[in-house]
Amino acid sequence: MSNAVDIGVGKGGQVFVVKDNKLFKYTGNNAWEEVATPTNWHPAKVTVDNNGNPYVQRTDSYFMKLENGNWVYTNGAGKDLSFGPDGVMQVIGNNWASYKYNFPASNGYSITTGRNLIAIATGLGNNLWAVDNKNNVVRSSGLNWKITNNYIYQMGFALDGSLYGLTNTQYASGRQIMRYRYASNDFQAISTVQGANYVSGDADGNPIILDANNRLYRWADNTFVQYPEAHTHFGIGANGDIWSIGVKENGNGGRVIKQLQDDNTWKVVGGAAVRAAVGPDGTAWVVNALGNIFYRANDRWVQVSGAA
Repeated sequence: MSNAVDIGVGKGGQVFVVKDNKLFKYTGNNAWEEVATPTNWHPAKVTVDNNGNPYVQRTDSYFMKLENGNWVYTNGAGKDLSFGPDGVMQVIGNNWASYKYNFPASNGYSITTGRNLIAIATGLGNNLWAVDNKNNVVRSSGLNWKITNNYIYQMGFALDGSLYGLTNTQYASGRQIMRYRYASNDFQAISTVQGANYVSGDADGNPIILDANNRLYRWADNTFVQYPEAHTHFGIGANGDIWSIGVKENGNGGRVIKQLQDDNTWKVVGGAAVRAAVGPDGTAWVVNALGNIFYRANDRWVQVSGAA
């Protein structure tokens, strides 16, 4: 699927995309099926509830949900919408304030903040994370909004909800690495020496980083422990599997693809890529230099239709 403008993924793995003002559902085997919508409106954005049902923001800002095969107006209109893992939908209204959707009883909304927001995402415990019109990263718990940090360059969540970020402070090995502390609502530096260009988190809540010198580290015993070899990107799954993109070029498709083994060595597998990600079940996904998307199945790479 190429030229998509928005994507929504459900808790059960359902995938919907918006393309050319139409809604499509991924049906497997590299196939997409158009989801019919009335002729008098068109979808602009999509999110998916915990039951796998799509909710869309129309091009005229109104919100709709697909219920038993029929599109139902949810009341209200806005700029963005997001489902959290606990099943709560948050939206940004046309006045740039955020609202929580109250369903199924009242089919209406209650305001969560009047703050000017431009993008939202809902995390664990239904906490709303957002970017406001001053580019502050903010989070909410109930009606209380707090600015977390103005200078976070990149953020990565671990499976347990731990949040890590990189600031604009530069070291020789990359940007300063910070851990977010929920209790005091601030970021604390993990190291005053080691930096990173990319940060993520493992299943135990510890940071995994890639620094400016192509070195990959994990956090263990209050220090960063280096993995062997050199890397340009990596992905980690909820089951702990780590896949990386090496530095050695492997044809026009990019660089070598490697999988971490139990003995802490890397196994080079066929193919070439520039980016890697790992699904919750350990399935590796890669994007090559041509923008083609592949996933790993039965010891081979299977291409997904479309490009990234």
